Amino acid sequence: MKRTLSLFFVLTSFLSSSLIAEKTLSFSCGQYEKASKPYPHKPFMEDRSIVIKNFGGDKNALFAAVYDGHGGPYAAEFCKQHLHTYLLQSSEYKKGNIEAALKESFIKTNEEFSKTKDPSNWKSGTTATVALIKNGFLFLANAGDSRAALSQEGEGMVTVAFETIDHKITNKSEKKRIVAAKGTVLTIYKIKRVISSNFIGLTCTRGIGDNYFTNTKIIIPNPDVTKIKLTENHNLLILATDGIWDVITSLDALRPLSSFKKNLVFGDCLAHILVIQAEVIQAEQNKATDDMSAIVVRFDWKEPEPDLDKTQELKKKLSRSEEKKALKNLFTHLETQSQPKPKNNKKRKLDSTKPKKQAKRVKKSNSQ
Repeated sequence: MKRTLSLFFVLTSFLSSSLIAEKTLSFSCGQYEKASKPYPHKPFMEDRSIVIKNFGGDKNALFAAVYDGHGGPYAAEFCKQHLHTYLLQSSEYKKGNIEAALKESFIKTNEEFSKTKDPSNWKSGTTATVALIKNGFLFLANAGDSRAALSQEGEGMVTVAFETIDHKITNKSEKKRIVAAKGTVLTIYKIKRVISSNFIGLTCTRGIGDNYFTNTKIIIPNPDVTKIKLTENHNLLILATDGIWDVITSLDALRPLSSFKKNLVFGDCLAHILVIQAEVIQAEQNKATDDMSAIVVRFDWKEPEPDLDKTQELKKKLSRSEEKKALKNLFTHLETQSQPKPKNNKKRKLDSTKPKKQAKRVKKSNSQ
């Protein structure tokens, strides 16, 4: 009986999970790029960004990345063209080890870029901030001072659920790593920089390219990688270069965009709004303009359509003979328990259990 009851509860739990389906995640994405005012030493846009829907043939996967180039756009353009390809080609990606695959793709991209023979490339480098949405998870990989920021909403408030770490020389752990690698740090025009043997300085401490740093332990391509399970509380993801983050905090960027999202403003508009917001603040603070690139992903949670595959699976389970037999036994038991019990009649019980003695007593009484 215990086995029958336990099997019954297994079946009922399966029915519940089949009939109560979770909401499904859908997302839309937009991007916007704005070049800074041209300067003699920087006459062109060095940022690059890319969005790939149906990534790797998966309609529920999205790849997005921003690359903030310096020393020319060559490294950023190389990343835009190749990093996602190296990710798909990674043996770890094919095994489903996304985090390991992201690390491999960054290092592979750096190695391949260093092999390019164009003399213009030797002093070019780029940050790399990558987001991959797959199987309901968000994977973030970051090397440099571009940033990804994820928002969550609860009790009517928007907060920062997660933001990547900016790899700058002002970061204590990064400075410690640079000094341990015998790198040189100088303050130039009130800004701390990592200095190469060619006296070229960088404020970021990680990235792809920068081949003029002969000590490969100083500017490294190794990204920080994070895996996040997406929930209904998550509503926006921003990927942006430091031209935006230098004047706006993650929270100040996410809060207004979340209010626009409620008014059904789409991704391209949200990215454009963010760049305009940064431009206004730059003007108010009288700061030098920088190239700005932003990608905004908005998450929407929808009620799912009926799952025909689960319906068929349920039918198969109910047709199994063992389960049908268990249910039949259970219902028979319940039916027996529900029937009224007969009243306790001692005389009737005596008549049925001791018929011979009762007959002798009756005969003796008649003879008297």
